[in-house]
Formats: sequence, C-alpha cells, structure tokens
Amino acid sequence: MNFIYGILLSGGSGTRFASNSPKQFTDLCGKPILVHAALAFKKWGLLKTLVVVAHPDHLLQTEEILADCLDGSDKIVAGGKTRHESTLNGIAATNAGSNDVLVFHDGARPFVTSTEFDLVVHAAIRSGAASTAAKATDTLVVASKRETCESFLQRDSVRLIKTPQALHTSVLTELKDKMLEEEPTDLCSWVQVIDLQAELVSANPYNLKVTVAEDLKIATSYYSYFQEDN
Repeated sequence: MNFIYGILLSGGSGTRFASNSPKQFTDLCGKPILVHAALAFKKWGLLKTLVVVAHPDHLLQTEEILADCLDGSDKIVAGGKTRHESTLNGIAATNAGSNDVLVFHDGARPFVTSTEFDLVVHAAIRSGAASTAAKATDTLVVASKRETCESFLQRDSVRLIKTPQALHTSVLTELKDKMLEEEPTDLCSWVQVIDLQAELVSANPYNLKVTVAEDLKIATSYYSYFQEDN
C-alpha cells in the first residue's frame, strides 16, 4: 500500500432534515456537523489527501466552514446528482494509484473514531472492500403492504451498514468497467456487481447519521459520552 485518501461525502441538500440549510452545516455542540467529521479524519492523521465532496450550490459555504480544518493538499469538489455520482467525483479528485486505499465517510456522521478508520483500511487491504457495521439489537420484521408483520429476520445475521467504508484501488478498474443495472447506494452494494463482498468491521456505539431533526437531539446527548470514551 502506498497512500490513503479520504473522501468526505457532504452533498446533501437538507430535504429530510426539514431545514433551509443542509444538515451537515447545522451546529452540534459548537461546531458544524461537517467539521466534526473532517476533524476526525485530521485527528487520525494518516491521509495523503482529504477530498470533500459538496453540493454544487454550497461549495463556497463548505470552503468557509472548513477553512481551519483543511491543509494545502486537501480539496473541495462538486458532487453529482446522486450519492454514487458524488462518490465517483471524489475518487477522480484523489489521483490515487493502483495500490492505495480510499476511505469514504458521511459528512453527517460526526462521531467516528480513529479505530474505525484503522479497521476499515486493514480490512480493505485484506478483502478489497470494507464497511463499518453495527449488530441489530431489536426484533426485525419484513412488513407487508398493509403494514403487518409478514416475516421475521434472524437478528444474529443482520447488520446495520454505516461509514467509514474503504476500498482498495486495485479493484477500481474492474468496478468502473462494469455496467450497472441499478445505481449502487453505497460501497457494499457497488462492489457486489463484481462479486466482491465487503468485509464488515464493528462500528462504535455512537456512530449515528444525522438525517432528520430528531437525530440532532440524539447527537447532542451523545456528544459528552463520545468525548469521554475517545
């Protein structure tokens, strides 16, 4: 392995968050959520370059918010219409070689640890691709169209996919050459088109994604506990 490149996906528009401003710009205990995510990469300290993929309408705001977080080699680039398009834009901005690792993280996930970054990188080197994931603790059911319990899932074999995720660049050419029947929703679904199964590693218990307004209240309550444990 030569270098590790970080790709921070921050292209959301804030629709589900019910805000005039994208959720990643919302204040969480004194800093925008996006800043918490960027600083986690910086605290880890193993990146060659951090690429922040921002919504095209919010490039300037992203630059202003991250002015004190980024180094001279870091970049802010415009995202696409979908998460997958934004992912490809981020990859293109890295100039990664064929023996590097790309680490992807959501700009709306403020509580990520250096241990998680370490785990997905080592897993991607072993397996080609990796993702953090959490075990399911609730009873899981498949709902019918009438919103009734149609069937039950085995909880022990179910995982909740999170980020960071990582990809070894040796598989990139095959991935990009593969025709897609459906657009992938994340790295795990993308690598499956070449019959590659992403290795799963444990997420920290505070690793939540701020998607709706109620999530911000939960994140605020998590903040002090996360700081104590990390």
